[in-house]
Amino acid sequence: MRTFRPTLFASVAAIAAMIGFADIAAAQIEEIIVTSRKRAESLQDVPLSVAAFTSDSIRNLDIRSVYELQNFTPNFSFDKNFGRRFDRPIMRAQSSVQSTDIIAAFFVDGVFVSGSITGTSTDALERIEILRGPQSALYGRATFGGAINYITKQPSDEFEGQINTRAGSHDDYKGAVWMRGPIVEGKLQYFLSGNWEYYGGQYRNRNPGTPAVSVGPANNFVSVPTRADNSRIGNEETRDVTAKLRLAATEDIEFNLKMSHARTYDGPFATTWFGGNELNCFRPGIDAGTAPNSRGYYCGEFKVKGRSSAFNLPDFVDGVVMNQVNATTGALVLVNGQPVPIAAAPAKPGNRRSIYRYVADGQVDLEGWNVLVQGAYNTDKAEFVTDADRTLLRGPVTTAVTPTAPSRVFETGAAHSQSFETSYDYSGELRITSPQENRLRGLAGAYYFNQKFKTRSRSFTGTVIALARFNEDGSDFSRNFTKNKSAFAQIQYDVTDALTLSAEGRYGVEDKEIPANPATTRPVTGRFKSFVPRLTADFKLNDDVLLYASFAEGNLPGGFNLNTFSITGVNDASFAALRAANQTTFDEEKSLVYEVGTKATFLDKRASIDFDVYYIDWTKQKINNTFTVTNAIGQQLTLALQLNSGTSRVQGMEFSSSLQASENLSFTFSYGLADHVFKKANDDTEILLTTGVTDPNLVNGGNAKGKHSILAPKHSLAASAAWRDELATDTDWVLRSDFSYQTKKYGEIANYSWLGDRLIWNARLGVETSGWNVSLYANNILNDLTPSAVLRFADSAVPRWPNNQIRRGFDVPLPRGREFGISGQYNF
Repeated sequence: MRTFRPTLFASVAAIAAMIGFADIAAAQIEEIIVTSRKRAESLQDVPLSVAAFTSDSIRNLDIRSVYELQNFTPNFSFDKNFGRRFDRPIMRAQSSVQSTDIIAAFFVDGVFVSGSITGTSTDALERIEILRGPQSALYGRATFGGAINYITKQPSDEFEGQINTRAGSHDDYKGAVWMRGPIVEGKLQYFLSGNWEYYGGQYRNRNPGTPAVSVGPANNFVSVPTRADNSRIGNEETRDVTAKLRLAATEDIEFNLKMSHARTYDGPFATTWFGGNELNCFRPGIDAGTAPNSRGYYCGEFKVKGRSSAFNLPDFVDGVVMNQVNATTGALVLVNGQPVPIAAAPAKPGNRRSIYRYVADGQVDLEGWNVLVQGAYNTDKAEFVTDADRTLLRGPVTTAVTPTAPSRVFETGAAHSQSFETSYDYSGELRITSPQENRLRGLAGAYYFNQKFKTRSRSFTGTVIALARFNEDGSDFSRNFTKNKSAFAQIQYDVTDALTLSAEGRYGVEDKEIPANPATTRPVTGRFKSFVPRLTADFKLNDDVLLYASFAEGNLPGGFNLNTFSITGVNDASFAALRAANQTTFDEEKSLVYEVGTKATFLDKRASIDFDVYYIDWTKQKINNTFTVTNAIGQQLTLALQLNSGTSRVQGMEFSSSLQASENLSFTFSYGLADHVFKKANDDTEILLTTGVTDPNLVNGGNAKGKHSILAPKHSLAASAAWRDELATDTDWVLRSDFSYQTKKYGEIANYSWLGDRLIWNARLGVETSGWNVSLYANNILNDLTPSAVLRFADSAVPRWPNNQIRRGFDVPLPRGREFGISGQYNF
């Protein structure tokens, strides 16, 4: 564990103090206008915990995508876990066990993003707002822990534009442009942007080649490539465009149209494999206190420095042919006495995604009343091709479980996994806002959301070649539908000139459905109703100091354990038993959040402080529990089902400050504490590893009582210092340094393994004028290689334990290391 030394920050504070005495004739801190409560307000007047980034700060902090936001936003975490596939934001240590759960939702110009945000560039943004704490009352579904809103630049009557470029290490390139101006001055304006980014990848695939002897009847392979592969992995490419039109029909009527399209092309993500031979705890027959059926585990910190990736990528690129074997006996499947070869057709490894977003709205202002009608349509199509077993091995692994009972495990090496996901959704919102200068004011609205999602996959894995081909008619797609209807309102009342009380609430009905598919799924429908309130009191101590207190309720929509509705995965008898025990569905999760805080400016608006403390009571939290079922061909399988069996509390604080110490020097500092503890929970990892007695009814709090949330740092902080001085007439030179620190994160609820502390140091040195700037940058100067996540697998490439259990394996991402480059910007 890295020991964090605050020497640097103490030095910065001392310098700031000295400069404060020496020169106080400095510029004021920029006022930021936000729309966090669906209307324009000064950030310092909003009684919420909000981190806001303007277009200037996005550029200065080198926020290239959503992943860099966590470096400057305490109590917010969003890592690149196994490529740009899983959008898994974590807010105030509220983390989901399943990557499909949305703890904090993303919005673009106020429209909910049901798919991925990772392909959205930041060059076309006017502002990013990160709202911590539940925003269910105003923002609706899936804002259980918070909301992140991207606000794009607006059309304008003034013609202007910008070109942004970058060239850096590991073939890191970027070219972006945006422009806006009038088509018919005073009536019709436009905004256009385009962006291209490419990253070549820091790591290479270490595949030395596979001997030809891996082909033959002994291991059922008919044809496989044997060549070596040293190609780069972790490469990424992004292309996106945005177009907007604004029509001012009259002084009081306005119409807006927006279209955006993004495509991402990613190669295999860079990960390293901690195999079954590296397990160091809970090994059956070796470590005391281990359950008889344990599969072994890795305890301690995952360290990846010096490790590499090894994938069987040639099997994807060239294709593999394998004889089919019986899933139960392992014997060859014969037709007329001959083996049945099945080909895994060539497929390009990696992730590819295409996103379209369309938004149209109309606004009418009537004597201070604003009426907004908005409609949106989004599509998100993705393909994922993955080496699912993360090993190079082909052929059987023979292990003598007993001298007379050998166990033969087949490993394809390719373990092709190819899946497609497609999401379509459309939504609409009607909102009426009253005049804001009135003592009594508010807003009210109605919202509708309709999403259709489908997915299918095929794989070569283990002893079975499952779904080796896709059905041409699409009958192998699994589908699920979601509809949400809700009404919301907010009312505010100025009790005095200083004291304001406000109340918000939303009532929603969400319908979910899995339609019947004779080939894949059973039909099911469900309805989930909810009402979520927020109450706030804020008090203006004076023009510079705001005090506030709030109570809010958050809800995470209920749903289905989709794997129980698989016809091939669960037979009728097992499904009936699960449904009778109410284990095929789960209820919505709930949280009660209490918060008090203050926002203040001082030193003639050259300094600011935002501070809040909060407490979260989280109930009906979904926890994975394992159940044994029988599949369609009579095999005994284990399923991980989500049950509302967890209860947690989170307590913490957020602090942020800015100081314009002099005309030349500025500082920012922020800190977040998110202390999460399970009050009640049962964790299957704990049960399977140890001989401890489970507590299924949670009478004593369960076996995970006192454990901490996954992938959520307890402490996080960020600090920046910037110096600007004149280099020549109308030309400045700028030096800035940015630091980010997060404490360790646990990889699972049992808390036996973790990812270490992370310290990131970035620096920039540039020259700029009002028309252009050029900067040299160095990111992750300390070459911190702390991984962001860990995923558990089975490692069938090594002999089984004497208890015949397949050993555990762990896949851990390889993060980007030190990077250098140059960036430029030209304004026109």
